[in-house]
Amino acid sequence: HSLEFLEGDLKKNMGASGRPVILLHHFGFDEEHSLSWWPDEWRTTYHDLIKGCDVIAILHGHAHKPLIYLWEGIDVYHPPHFRGDPKKNEPVTHGFFVFHLTDDELTVAERKLDGTWGMTARKPLRAPTPAAAALPRDVTFISTSDSHYREPDHRLGHHNDLNRASLEEMNRIAGTAWPDKLGGETIAAPRGVVVLGDLIDDGDRGTAERRISAEQYKLFQADFGLDGTDGLLKYPVFEGWGNHDGPPEGKEKCGFSSQGQIRQRNQLRKQKGLISNLSDNGLHYSWDWDDVHFVQLNLYPADKQREGVQYSPVWH
Repeated sequence: HSLEFLEGDLKKNMGASGRPVILLHHFGFDEEHSLSWWPDEWRTTYHDLIKGCDVIAILHGHAHKPLIYLWEGIDVYHPPHFRGDPKKNEPVTHGFFVFHLTDDELTVAERKLDGTWGMTARKPLRAPTPAAAALPRDVTFISTSDSHYREPDHRLGHHNDLNRASLEEMNRIAGTAWPDKLGGETIAAPRGVVVLGDLIDDGDRGTAERRISAEQYKLFQADFGLDGTDGLLKYPVFEGWGNHDGPPEGKEKCGFSSQGQIRQRNQLRKQKGLISNLSDNGLHYSWDWDDVHFVQLNLYPADKQREGVQYSPVWH
């Protein structure tokens, strides 16, 4: 019901306001990884729904490399995250995107774990509505994805230490200077971190003695926390689930559902005032930073997989 939630959410919260919108989900539009997962007709329906809105960005995960590109004229951002396999002695990299929104511009820069900057982009934004202009827009936030937490004795090794190093770099980012090509000014404290799915690596795995998926999720939860006070990360986090994150409640085989955890966390977010709107099933949500409206749609804005995709259909 992600597309259904989006339609209702935009009608309720946007109307004719013309406020900017940022949409978040796991699968995107890159040919190498994402397009084979969801049907063309759902993307057409999605585009028809949002084409009248001022969608200034779509953020997605899944592709495991930083990307900035266009889909149907809309700017799309895929943040960097882990690449390479430590078990195969492949070089492993990590990082995240830092975004800044003002009344007239969106800027983004890739932050690497060696303290350097990678790709950057900037785009002009249309003037805010008169009502919004009364409160200047000044929003800094971070985007990451695909943390793929594994238990420490996972058969393929793990990169949990790189996840933690990324969060520590996020915690240090306030006060750092933007790249010179983006002006070199000081980065403000981020409002939060949006996480675009694949929180854990094995969404429904366990043995008679161990609930392995639950172990992986506890590692994610301990590092990312929820509101910036209860984990390693010092900012609120706004996560969605991806194709690795397992089945809905009632469909799990090993006694654990990431979606069930997200549902509980969304209730806490609502209670704490971190989000404003929650879907009937408790999974999809939206909120505002200044006059910018953010919508977390989790896996992707559709109800069905592409025909012929056999990967964990129950999970989707």
